[in-house]
Amino acid sequence: MEATLENHWETVYQTKDTTKVGWHQTKPQISLDFIGKAKLAKDEAILDVGGGDSKLVDYLLADGFQDITVLDISEAALEMIKHRLKERQVQAKFVVSNILGFHPIEKISLWHYRAVFHSLNGKGE
Repeated sequence: MEATLENHWETVYQTKDTTKVGWHQTKPQISLDFIGKAKLAKDEAILDVGGGDSKLVDYLLADGFQDITVLDISEAALEMIKHRLKERQVQAKFVVSNILGFHPIEKISLWHYRAVFHSLNGKGE
């Protein structure tokens, strides 16, 4: 199943204009408000699960957060973010993985996900 899921999302990010997909947000304000309410120190670890080509990481870096990891099953999606952020002094970390197979090696202070877990509906997910 993972190969099919991975292929699906690679195709989405390689062929679609991500500003025109239903989940696109110019500014992820609700997520930013939620993260702001957590009152994290700027060096605490944030994981954005299923980050895709989200602008969340851009806003978090601009706000001074220093330890951001974006996880997505699509390498193409993460490459879009890397390209967009290439001029930044502080960079995020990027992990290509299905969330079901991800095992963090460091403490994560905040896990953010906006539109991933609702799609997990198979046996054992």
